[in-house]
Amino acid sequence: MWASIIADPDIPKGSTIWIFDQTDMLEVKKRFQGWACYGGNVPVSLLKAGTPMGIWATWVPVGSVIMYNAAPALAAAAGWQAVWWLGAAAALVMMVFYGWLVRRPPGLAPGFQNHEPLGLRQALVNRDIWLLALAFACFNLVLVSISTYYPTFLSTERGYPLGQAAFISSIATIVILVSAPLAGWSSDRIGSRRLVVALPFLAIAVTLIFPFRVTG
Repeated sequence: MWASIIADPDIPKGSTIWIFDQTDMLEVKKRFQGWACYGGNVPVSLLKAGTPMGIWATWVPVGSVIMYNAAPALAAAAGWQAVWWLGAAAALVMMVFYGWLVRRPPGLAPGFQNHEPLGLRQALVNRDIWLLALAFACFNLVLVSISTYYPTFLSTERGYPLGQAAFISSIATIVILVSAPLAGWSSDRIGSRRLVVALPFLAIAVTLIFPFRVTG
């Protein structure tokens, strides 16, 4: 924990908006959006979380790239069931590693946040939660559907060898290995999470017309 002051030159000298001794990031965001000065015991890691979150988000594309490119050879050698068994084994290994390595951050005791967690009814009437769920549902409907069936499409409809079809399908996830940390870093630099989310969503909507136009 660190005693922190964040200041903005536009705030009149000597002005302090709020000082608190327990961190409640939900309340901070709610009360200080549009403001720029607060003080209190704030973990520095929570102030700019975009970059670490961007790095953390690469775990999905790493697994996707490995499986895309390993699955054709694995299926040819041991049958398609081997692909699923490999995925199950990898998940089990990761569960063990997570339980072994992941610990509560130092100084972050239970009851660290001083706000009450949202009840089910409060969550269900929260508009932002529904909008977030809708955005995530649209994202998964499109990308998960394509990532699941695109290798089959390239192989059966375009005549690509299965290994090559799988590699082409993995290109999007290879790009995420770079773009996810870059997006996190950008969000910290410009201070806008919404912009960093909205613009890629728009780009995805435009570029998704191209994959099915691949001819060779």
